[in-house]
Amino acid sequence: MRGEKLDQVRDAALRVIADLQDGESFNLVLYNEGVDPFAPRPVRKSPGAVLRAHAFLDEATARGGTNI
Repeated sequence: MRGEKLDQVRDAALRVIADLQDGESFNLVLYNEGVDPFAPRPVRKSPGAVLRAHAFLDEATARGGTNI
């Protein structure tokens, strides 16, 4: 998944996070040739967690293939 599709997934994830109430928990998991979680376990939504999630998604790149 590259280009526009990756951008759409990134935008959708950010919308889901934005719609969470403060204190609700979330996590993000990228699947490529391996599994890359945002955090080892779900984190509570806070301004800091949202900023870190944005940075995590901004760094997400398409690489390898999906390890099924």
